[in-house]
Amino acid sequence: MGSFSVLLSAGALGMLLAQPAAAQSGIFDADRLLQMCAESSCVDGVQISVGQILLLRLPPEEFNSQLGVIASVLFQAAKTADQVLADQLALGLRSLSKYSTDAVQRQSFFRVAELVSNGSSELFDLNAPFAVSPS
Repeated sequence: MGSFSVLLSAGALGMLLAQPAAAQSGIFDADRLLQMCAESSCVDGVQISVGQILLLRLPPEEFNSQLGVIASVLFQAAKTADQVLADQLALGLRSLSKYSTDAVQRQSFFRVAELVSNGSSELFDLNAPFAVSPS
């Protein structure tokens, strides 16, 4: 299984996480996830990625943090995706929300999925100061 590390700023995670962190590393196979999304199986890819994380039996805060890393990987891919792939990535983001134990994070996943689905991802910079709050 390949591994994928991604460093995110506190502002970037603020949109996707219940509690922002300075940096996070993904503990799932992001390459496989993105490949499955490209093959129109993004929801399955999310399920597999979450399953990899569940095996570690992390505390809820760390688990939700990893969900934020998955969301960030999907969002970053959407920035350069065509509409077909963007729709798959949005489905993946929506399906990811059902795993979160945090209501604010679930809402953020849906909001980002909507931006991706509407083709707005290139206008939405997760590093922008306004991205810390989904409102």
